[in-house]
Amino acid sequence: MKLTFLLLFYKFLFFFHLGANNLGKIYINSEPEGSNIYINGNLIGLTPLLVENLELGAHNIRFHYPGYDILDKIIVLEDSELVEIDEYLFAKTGNLKILSKPIGGKVYLDNSFVGYTPLDIPELLVKKYYLRLELESHDTIYDEINVKSNSNLTKKYNFSTKFGKIMVRLNPTGSKLKINGKIYSSQSPELFKITLKAGRYELEFIKSGFLSTKKNIIVRSGEDQNLNIFLKKVPLGIPSSLSSGYLMVSSKTPGVKLKIKGKNNILNLPVEYMELNQGFYELTFKAKGKKTKKIKIEIEGQKTTSVKVDLESKRTFFDKLFN
Repeated sequence: MKLTFLLLFYKFLFFFHLGANNLGKIYINSEPEGSNIYINGNLIGLTPLLVENLELGAHNIRFHYPGYDILDKIIVLEDSELVEIDEYLFAKTGNLKILSKPIGGKVYLDNSFVGYTPLDIPELLVKKYYLRLELESHDTIYDEINVKSNSNLTKKYNFSTKFGKIMVRLNPTGSKLKINGKIYSSQSPELFKITLKAGRYELEFIKSGFLSTKKNIIVRSGEDQNLNIFLKKVPLGIPSSLSSGYLMVSSKTPGVKLKIKGKNNILNLPVEYMELNQGFYELTFKAKGKKTKKIKIEIEGQKTTSVKVDLESKRTFFDKLFN
């Protein structure tokens, strides 16, 4: 009985060893990794992959990765030694051109920024892409694009403009409104109704004798905004602009009149807090029976220039005769 068991055990070891010598193993890798591996038509797994217990002899190995050329390879296993296979797969690509009106749209493919229109994108991997086009003050465009192997695809898009409205009430009436430096007019002295493209704007409100006010706003598509603006009077001694200053002129001589070169009006003294742009000015003073006097002054930004002037009497004939 014991002898029979030993004979069966050795016979099992012999056939096991004989079978092991008839099996091989392979290690398969690829670039890119994650390729589907088929051996003799059967899906085995994804690279990198170790396959054991393969019969000796010829085997067909197929590499498949989406967007890449399929690669078939035949190997022959001659013994039980490990065989290593490392293959590079070639990508299938196509060319894509994206155009838009107006130009300058931001192009996103699969949520990644790739450039501005007009845009040529060569050798894109073959697959479906999700496109997003953005342009300030315009509606965003969405699309799906299928890039095929060796294709030259051109996609054209037209942006539609987005608008919003603002309504501005100004106090005091008759104030001027500037939007991004452009003056806007209104049929009403106190109310402005303006349609603007969606986007950011700087509004400036101006009226002589009042402090100018600036306000930044964002106009959104399809939205109406109401603004109520109240301008404050300019305090005495504070110019309304950084580039202007004040002129104050007084005289003990009665009836003096002032003419500023470059200005049309003639002023009676005294002159208080006359706002002028910074720079140089020539002042001419006249009064009945007095000698005319001219002086030059400089107006500095955010400063008050004070001038005191007294005119000499004109000499009469008798004054000249007896002096």
